[in-house]
Amino acid sequence: MRKAVIFLVAVLANVNLTFANASSSVELNSPSKKELFEQKSLEKDITSYIKIVENPDYSQHSMVELALFTQEIGFSFGELQKYEDALSWYDKTIEKFKDFTQVEIKEVVAGVMFNKALIYVRQNRYDDALCVLHELKDSYKNTHSEYIDLHVSNANMAIAEIELMTDKPISKPNSKELLDEHKSLFEMLTILNMAKIKSQDKEIAQWKMRNQHLKYTDWTFDWIEDWAKANNYQSEKKERINKTLGVLLSHIEAR
Repeated sequence: MRKAVIFLVAVLANVNLTFANASSSVELNSPSKKELFEQKSLEKDITSYIKIVENPDYSQHSMVELALFTQEIGFSFGELQKYEDALSWYDKTIEKFKDFTQVEIKEVVAGVMFNKALIYVRQNRYDDALCVLHELKDSYKNTHSEYIDLHVSNANMAIAEIELMTDKPISKPNSKELLDEHKSLFEMLTILNMAKIKSQDKEIAQWKMRNQHLKYTDWTFDWIEDWAKANNYQSEKKERINKTLGVLLSHIEAR
């Protein structure tokens, strides 16, 4: 799964803030000083941005900046795991800016829709996530920019991952709606899906030959790995899925 996107700070979601050298006086499950600092920083950012977007000074900030600030509020709430607040602000961003024709604002709205879907996945609301992702794809498939093309491709990949994890037929997107670097990943998901039924040794070998130079630094396979470990399939099926996933990930990580 593509990690959460935000244009303002270009940070990725799900950052691990636990440090091995934290003070021994801190209880195992208590937040570290670093975590507390990050929390306070996010809360301060939220307060500052809310003041700006609720009483905008158009002589100081463009509409693009206001869209970004509104997005940042939702993103920060998500990082604090205040998911309902995050969803509320994402909805405000979408509602306020969805009809703007400026490409930079369209990019923000598309990114917000993608991040909204990620929140739904964290809440195990898979049908809601699929609904948002399909809306993103359908709304922006005919609008092109570097970021919008990325969001549409990410949406198609996320749809396929959710369908894989929820035993739905995997939707095959139009080839123009997948970035070239995502096509090998999509093939990987289809192989995993077929591994539910039978061994994929031949398909894996062919996939590895076609993709000898894969390396992804902006993608996380957490969803798939967690699903592979936690699913309730019968033992032979589960073993086959985990074996297939292990071989595929080893090929990517070895590049």
